[in-house]
Amino acid sequence: MSDLVKSYDKITSWRGRWNDSSVNAYDSIKMADKEFGEKLNLYTTKYPSTITDNYNLMHKFGFYFVGDGANVLRIYTWETWLGKTERGFGNVFQYKVNNKTNSILKTDQQGDTTCLFSKINTCIIKGKTYYLAVYNSFYISKQAAQGVKIYRIENGKLTDDVKLIKTPEGLVNHISYDYSYGTYSLEDFATRPSIHFNGYTNTIFIPIVDASGHTTNQFITYKFTGEYFEKVK
Repeated sequence: MSDLVKSYDKITSWRGRWNDSSVNAYDSIKMADKEFGEKLNLYTTKYPSTITDNYNLMHKFGFYFVGDGANVLRIYTWETWLGKTERGFGNVFQYKVNNKTNSILKTDQQGDTTCLFSKINTCIIKGKTYYLAVYNSFYISKQAAQGVKIYRIENGKLTDDVKLIKTPEGLVNHISYDYSYGTYSLEDFATRPSIHFNGYTNTIFIPIVDASGHTTNQFITYKFTGEYFEKVK
């Protein structure tokens, strides 16, 4: 853990020198991000107990993680500070198969689509467990997007090839909406209208956005009807 903390500290330290013309802070942050992502991916694969660690020392500096509640799937997020037209994030997906953990590293440096994940909901359909992960992207001019993507652990591998949402365009594994925002902390998601899931009725609730771009307390609902999540309201 101390090694991870030191590695993450390099990112925040170089970020603090962003406007220092005597150093190349961007390249230094890029190297520090790469090192941290690789270490986090290694440790979360090598040490299964990390799926229950609290990481309190890093949380206050922009390092987040969310889990499914059963310690089977956890998604880690940290801000890379490398985004140009949007906020850049790195992700590690850690999942448990039997008594071992596997991890998948996704970074903007690799060209992956990365987001700030704020919640994981569990949905059991026909005896199979699906994970509905709420993700968030932030762009320039206070524009943002929030969505939910479905994952499943199948044949010992985590996959997002789970097209259970029925839309007019066809079957997809995710759905999202755009809105305007003021802040983007995880605490903010707990107070403003955002995507949520009712596990008793297997229903996804997506906020309706008003003409000014703000989320409202009215929702579009996608309910599981036997084969797919379909829009019912």
